[in-house]
Amino acid sequence: MQERPKTILFVHNSNDLYGADIVLFNLIKALDRKEFHPIVVLPEDARHIGRLSIKLEAIGIPFRFLPLGVLRRKYLTILRIGPMFAELVYATTTLCALIRREKVDIVHTNTITVLASAVAARLMNRPHIWHIHEIIPGTNGPRKALHWIATHLSHRIVAVSDAVRNHILSNQPGAACKIETIHNGIDLSPFLPQDCSRGSVRNELDIPDQALVIGMIGRVSRWKGQAVFAEAAAKISAEHAELYFVAVGGVFDYEEGYMDAFRKRVELLNLKNFRICDYREDIPAVLRSFDIFVLPSILPDPFPTVVIEAMASALPVIASACGGAPEMVDSGLNGILTPPGDAGALASAMQRLVRDDAGRAAMGQAARRRAETKFQLTRFVRQFESTYRSVLHVHDWR
Repeated sequence: MQERPKTILFVHNSNDLYGADIVLFNLIKALDRKEFHPIVVLPEDARHIGRLSIKLEAIGIPFRFLPLGVLRRKYLTILRIGPMFAELVYATTTLCALIRREKVDIVHTNTITVLASAVAARLMNRPHIWHIHEIIPGTNGPRKALHWIATHLSHRIVAVSDAVRNHILSNQPGAACKIETIHNGIDLSPFLPQDCSRGSVRNELDIPDQALVIGMIGRVSRWKGQAVFAEAAAKISAEHAELYFVAVGGVFDYEEGYMDAFRKRVELLNLKNFRICDYREDIPAVLRSFDIFVLPSILPDPFPTVVIEAMASALPVIASACGGAPEMVDSGLNGILTPPGDAGALASAMQRLVRDDAGRAAMGQAARRRAETKFQLTRFVRQFESTYRSVLHVHDWR
């Protein structure tokens, strides 16, 4: 008699479709259904966004919304800390009941901002895997507390990069045997050469076919570097009238001020050839409209999935030399690394690629080869499946 598939409860902090959301969806979609049965819990306060849940519904993955007490910046105030703690208690109780009812074999928590699932797994004596996508800035107590919780409430921590792994070990050096790095992988096929014209997005944005386009994709926030991109664009746009700049990405519900400030900055810099777009789902088409991709994060970006997408699209990548980007970009071969927050260095790197057509093309081809070699979805999923088997085999909370 064939053994039933092992049920994995995935608990996530968002209902959007940015980095960690896409990584989770790709993993769930590609899991071997004969061996693993996924169930997903998403946060009630993100139900209205409706992006990840629509994707899950389209492929028949069971999911539900629960108040999860996610650690969000907007909740970390004196007035809201009490209600958030009460929500954490409710979430833990509800998840315990769900684990029992659905005969869950493994609990997989996606991002360090969800605590209830880790506690529920401990209470229900289920193996727990914490997939950590974050590098928490500063040297404060909350970061150390979160790393202590993660290492003591997990059988295995999967870090998205060595940068994240080392970040956790800086606070929990004794947990090295519990933390492994699995680099994100994606389905590269939508980003590989397509028959459709690269001009469809350009036409929409009123960008000439012959123009060179430098673009970035990422949620508009305090640390993704949109302002640095604008400053760098201002430094080289006067010399290169053929250049256009595109920034794609939306904001969290409570961070509209970042988008307003970004638009005002571009206006003050008088960047006539700078286009700003909100969230878009047609990212492969957007990337086909670019000639150079930039990700000028001013704080360490743990492992930006969009860099893989750009590499698969045969684009040379200019990224900040912090976080996980150095594990993706081999500077001088498939892109260029620049100091974070340095608009002058970013401008110089952009200018170098603008002036060198052959070098730009060679870097783009090297980027595609690296994406195909290192960041395939199949490799990523097989590594996770191996981790699931491992924790099932050695499960013991002692």
